[in-house]
Amino acid sequence: MNKFLLIMLIVAVTMFSCSKLEQNNVKGTKMSFISEKTIDNVIEELFELHGKNDSLRIVRGVKQTAAFWNGDDGTEDEFKKFCIDNFIYDSGKLSELFETIQRNHEVLNGNFNKMNVSLKFPLHVDDGKSLNNLDLIYGGYDPASNLYEDMFKRRIAFITTLNFP
Repeated sequence: MNKFLLIMLIVAVTMFSCSKLEQNNVKGTKMSFISEKTIDNVIEELFELHGKNDSLRIVRGVKQTAAFWNGDDGTEDEFKKFCIDNFIYDSGKLSELFETIQRNHEVLNGNFNKMNVSLKFPLHVDDGKSLNNLDLIYGGYDPASNLYEDMFKRRIAFITTLNFP
């Protein structure tokens, strides 16, 4: 069961990535809002706070988060503050963060699945009633369609990209 949940988390993070990368790419060229200087400053400050024992995770997390950050997410100073405040160095707290993300995505995915099944029920089950136009409209509606965008707006996705590959 844990392997399934881990796979679901990886799929969710990948979907976050694809959604944001499409917004940041123009003809295949990455347009980064966060400057290399700011990225380097954040990495150095995290090294000063936590040491260099986990340097690969710090570098990857900051660069990964910067790749998704845009002007709507905040200024470079806000990016720096976000990274400093939200990088989890302690392995116990990192495990707790992972479990929280895993649990909440399971709740979200389960409830969205239940809504999708209920909305599509008239389309999938012949109960003797004829379909009307509203059944077709609801059947085509996806209540989770803005979930990943909302995850970035609420900065949940950024916490994930900062702390996990």
